[in-house]
Amino acid sequence: MAQIPVRIAVSSVIRTCVDKEKAKGCEVIISGKLSQQRAKSMKFKKGYLISSGQARDDYMETAIRHVMLKQGVMGVKVNIMKEYDPKNIQCASVPLPDFIEFLDTKKDEKDQQKITTKAADVQWWS
Repeated sequence: MAQIPVRIAVSSVIRTCVDKEKAKGCEVIISGKLSQQRAKSMKFKKGYLISSGQARDDYMETAIRHVMLKQGVMGVKVNIMKEYDPKNIQCASVPLPDFIEFLDTKKDEKDQQKITTKAADVQWWS
């Protein structure tokens, strides 16, 4: 089995998730004995992530795995923020609370006629 440094492996996972899979954001947390005797935790993030509220339940997917190594246990936690698409099962079906959609306003035909007649009546003197 090839020994790949943790940073390179995690950055490739995040790049795949955000760029190719069209996720809004991704976070990977690795904790445990990485290469030294002392345990530590490393966080890697890219993109837009929500950390609280109902939107977190709708948009975030979380996976936790524990890996048994010769030195000890290493934990891997992955958070992926999904996109909004009500037609796709893998995406979130509820829009974000801060999402605003602007609709085109309807213009009455009478108002349009008034504007065009007023514009025709105006004469420019040179």
